[in-house]
Amino acid sequence: MKAKRKKLIILAVIGMLLLFWKPLYTVGAFLLLPSPDTCSLCDQEPREVPCLLNRSTGDIGTLVGTTVPGKFQFVGCLGAMGGWDSDAQTAQITVPDAQDGLNLAPFCRSCRFQIAGNQGDVFVLLDLSLPSEPITYPLEAGETHTILGWAVSVQPSQSEDRFDLTVSPAP
Repeated sequence: MKAKRKKLIILAVIGMLLLFWKPLYTVGAFLLLPSPDTCSLCDQEPREVPCLLNRSTGDIGTLVGTTVPGKFQFVGCLGAMGGWDSDAQTAQITVPDAQDGLNLAPFCRSCRFQIAGNQGDVFVLLDLSLPSEPITYPLEAGETHTILGWAVSVQPSQSEDRFDLTVSPAP
């Protein structure tokens, strides 16, 4: 009886190690990569509007367009598509809900911890008012984030693999 119990415990421990080995190995490997000369996140110029970060490429795009009265501006940001209505001061943007493609190589070591912490989505919202201390927000349906005086509401799209963002001045 004791031998059987001991065998089960050993198998359970081996199973747990195998279960957690790949995620630890993947994140650990990225953390051991040398830092790039220029970090895609903290080496940016300060921005006064909410941004969108593609964690698979390190590309950053702004979610707020020009404020020229009477102009509608098409917004194409890292695969997200939509438009900015300068009269209403509102943007409607559809963001693909890609589930894989995390690439931490374009980021310095300190930013890698923050980027890896938002598991699940390739895209995250970003506050770059202080690029040396970037703040990321996950895209979670039903959430509204206030970023730099803008309210960014995240809703599921009619298409199951996308999110709709509504960006407007915060109340």
